[in-house]
Amino acid sequence: MICLLFAAKHTSAYTSVWTGARLLSHERFLTAAVDEQDKIAREHSNINGGGRITDDRYGSLMEMRTLHSCIRETLRLHPPVPMLVRTAHKQFTVRTREGHEYAVPAGHTIASPIVISNQVPYIYKDGHLYDPDRLKC
Repeated sequence: MICLLFAAKHTSAYTSVWTGARLLSHERFLTAAVDEQDKIAREHSNINGGGRITDDRYGSLMEMRTLHSCIRETLRLHPPVPMLVRTAHKQFTVRTREGHEYAVPAGHTIASPIVISNQVPYIYKDGHLYDPDRLKC
């Protein structure tokens, strides 16, 4: 219930804490992320004539591919919401890997357990391990 009440505030703080914890326990990724940030900050400081990054701050954040991959992998392992629940607006069919088909009628509620689906072995090799390289952008 607390997660629902603090949805937007809770999710970013939750993700930041888990990303920090994962990076602190995986020195190789921490070093790569910090080096990347230093390099991009230096490049943007030179463009702006030294000093702080002033122009296009968010654009420089989007250049941080290693950090982005680390955050995405953290979200895969520690999603802020463990399950998504949605209502089907129109009927659709789902096919399993084995070829079985299931019709989902309009109006039915569908629950997707993110915590489980983010670690499916045939999708994520060693899904229980933290490996930002698997999600490189």
